[in-house]
Amino acid sequence: MVKEQVQGVIVNVLRETEHTYEYLYLKRSGGKYKGHWWPVGGTCNPTESPLDCAIRELKEETNLNAFAIYPLGKKISHIDNISKLIGYVAFISAKQTVRLNYEHNDFKWMAVEKAYTFLPHYTHVYIKHIEDNFIKSKPQTSAKTFYSQRYS
Repeated sequence: MVKEQVQGVIVNVLRETEHTYEYLYLKRSGGKYKGHWWPVGGTCNPTESPLDCAIRELKEETNLNAFAIYPLGKKISHIDNISKLIGYVAFISAKQTVRLNYEHNDFKWMAVEKAYTFLPHYTHVYIKHIEDNFIKSKPQTSAKTFYSQRYS
């Protein structure tokens, strides 16, 4: 049995609007997944913790800063079935502006209902998990990783 190794992170970004929460999805501008819509994500550097990687990727890909980041609490397998991706849910202020880097050429903020109709069916399990555990019910304070405590 081969032990899974952390390959990278997926950061599900949420912002609260007047009536709902919205997810951020980015459109890949090149490579194997060109044209696909994904959350923020990337590969961890060898000496980087998954949390540090998530914070770095969020900043690099979108220029956004989270005020709180939680572990997703759901396994995300990498396509090679050996590596694994660590999932996070990041909350940002609705006043921030997305500024994409070269890896993406478009972005969309989507309410839950739109995410279910816009994104591939295999993503629905993650959308539902986030909806149930981070939107309908608030995450537990003990599970919260405060960005400001680590990086201020």
